[in-house]
Amino acid sequence: NTHNACFVSYDKSGEQPKHIFVRGTLTDKSFKKDAQGSDKAFPFIIEAAESAKKVYVFESAIDAISHATLYKLNHLDYKDSYRISIHGTSFLGLETFLKEHPKIKEIVACLDNDPTGQRRADKMCVTFKAQGYDVFKQPPKVKDYNQQLVDYLSIRRTNEEMELEP
Repeated sequence: NTHNACFVSYDKSGEQPKHIFVRGTLTDKSFKKDAQGSDKAFPFIIEAAESAKKVYVFESAIDAISHATLYKLNHLDYKDSYRISIHGTSFLGLETFLKEHPKIKEIVACLDNDPTGQRRADKMCVTFKAQGYDVFKQPPKVKDYNQQLVDYLSIRRTNEEMELEP
């Protein structure tokens, strides 16, 4: 009835919900909020292979999912690296993730391509390089990775339709 999607972050055991991000799905209304009692220290995680040493960091779960989808659509293995949402631009979720995943050596800041996202991505690079991580920025070509996926699918659909024309 409300046209919302909920993205749930769990504790280390994977059993206890710790953060719920609610996002509206109607295109004519923007609705985003954290459910009451949510803790930003627990990121939304797309799991990777046990050998993974890289994590891509996003502001929202939908961007992490969109990035993984772009990999899959291009026949790449999205399980080669973790993807996490830090529920905005706070580093709390990334700090928790890194404590729980000591094999991680590389961090890729994929925050939104807007002034706040890029300012925080720069800060992420400085902060985590000082802790010994290899840190890189990979901003989306447009506002965020969900929009990049939508644009990619639109272009792909147009190309497929053009191939069908006589």
